[in-house]
Amino acid sequence: MLDASGPAGQLGQLWATSARERARRIGDAAIAVFFAHDGERRREEQRDRLAHATVEPARRGDLQAQAVLDRLATGLAGHQPAVLPFHWELEFPAVFARDDSGFDCFVGNPPFFWGNRISRAFGDRYRDWLLRCYPGSHGNSDLAAYFLRRSFALLRRGGTLGFVTTNSIAEADTRETGLGPLLRAGGVVYEAVRSAEWDGSASVRVAHVFVRKGGDPGERRLDGEVVAEIGADLRRPRAAWTAVRLRERAEESYKGVDFGGTGFLLTAEQRDAIVRAAPHEAACIWPVLNASNFTASPQQRPAGFIINFTGLSLAEAERFERCMAIVRERVLPRRATDKRKARRERWWLYNEACVGLYRAIAGKAAVLVCPVVAKYVTFALVEARAVFTNALNVFTFDDHASLAVLQSRVHELWALTHSSSLRADPRYNPSDCFETFPFPAEWQHSSALAQAGRRYDECRRRCMIAGDHGLTGLYNRFHDPDERAGDIAELRELHAGLDRAALAAYGWTDLAAQAEAEFRRRDEGGRITRPTIRLEWPAAFADELLGRLLALNQRRAGAERQASAAVNPRPET
Repeated sequence: MLDASGPAGQLGQLWATSARERARRIGDAAIAVFFAHDGERRREEQRDRLAHATVEPARRGDLQAQAVLDRLATGLAGHQPAVLPFHWELEFPAVFARDDSGFDCFVGNPPFFWGNRISRAFGDRYRDWLLRCYPGSHGNSDLAAYFLRRSFALLRRGGTLGFVTTNSIAEADTRETGLGPLLRAGGVVYEAVRSAEWDGSASVRVAHVFVRKGGDPGERRLDGEVVAEIGADLRRPRAAWTAVRLRERAEESYKGVDFGGTGFLLTAEQRDAIVRAAPHEAACIWPVLNASNFTASPQQRPAGFIINFTGLSLAEAERFERCMAIVRERVLPRRATDKRKARRERWWLYNEACVGLYRAIAGKAAVLVCPVVAKYVTFALVEARAVFTNALNVFTFDDHASLAVLQSRVHELWALTHSSSLRADPRYNPSDCFETFPFPAEWQHSSALAQAGRRYDECRRRCMIAGDHGLTGLYNRFHDPDERAGDIAELRELHAGLDRAALAAYGWTDLAAQAEAEFRRRDEGGRITRPTIRLEWPAAFADELLGRLLALNQRRAGAERQASAAVNPRPET
């Protein structure tokens, strides 16, 4: 590459002899302008300036303008992280010069790189570039979705792509960034395996996805079975809509506390020593429950304690001298250099105290909790007076009827369909999995649900304590088709009871009668995949149930819109 500061004759020769190189430099310069600035308005202004004040004069032979373009283009390699443009049309001119332009096929294994890790690794401007190039994308999408979008755009009509990719490609934001737009643009998924084991050493699940760009691909196969159609979620066709959040579920779920480091944490011995010396300081020392305690402990009780100054001014917190001395020593030094002003100035408080959560559960003895990421979707009632970490979701319910609905396979199926995943484990995001979920009408007043939830809860607690394992260990046994122990058989029967009670609460007695037979067939031996073993309903039954739940979600959302319009009518024009 020629140095932009070198002899004008060299630069002029470059521009005079290589139309391809001129086009490459202009393209590189346009990208350089994007990565050199923040904000859409500033980028547009600089791009317009580049086009009129630099590109046009350079094309007319202005050596100074050509030098500017060269500096911009060569400067990209020095950008941190380095930006190395690749212009497909310039690298493969024959592919795009033909009448039916584009590639015939793409085959690949795009990188798995989830959500906000993209910004951390490549910078915010790279994330901005992705969102600009692929309209409708979500910042939380896996990087693999953008590879699908780019490959599809480069295909000719009738071309195909086949990718082995993360199984999150069919989930939540990644689906709406990748496969969703492909199908809306005329793509057809003609074969897919929704979830398969990865051949490598990483503990991940992958999907196999084959897409045709336009035209009829003929027979479609999903997990080896011939189907009429395959949706963006890599499932059989059902209701042609997407679940939306329901206002009736607002302020019933919360992420736990981000306390901002381990400096606030105490062992049981440290807590006891402080309370013996200063009993009044017990008021600002709380049990702390994390996801590990929740899923691994038979008792599901906090294993440690945490200093909690939430809601206190510095002067008020300093009344607890021993606790304050610990926070001043362990927390203040790191907070003093925090980027956020609020955290520097309010260093004795948690990063995010979740005041709304504790206001919502005030006075309750118990609350429902589930882990954000875990091998299984599990809910349990735990004591409400605890600091719940942000690896847990907390729900304002304290009754067994709510436990019955959320722990039933009805909700599990909904959650697994609408969740994203981390490695092989589902990620339960309340905004996607809970706020969209249409509960049965008046479920908290159902004695059948309450009885089913109580019996299941009591049996599950007995099983965990007797087996000395937590929820993950218990459900490993529960879903293992070779496990025939009496306690697991009882728990399976009670779980089937949860399912029947939940389906009956919706009024779907036909599904309630069918569900037990379907589950028993799976229990006796079905397609069980490892390492994530899961006894589940067959696909046809699951799709029917999901279709009904989606329809109910839409009816509830429509009723909420009508009620809102009645209360807040549009002003006359």
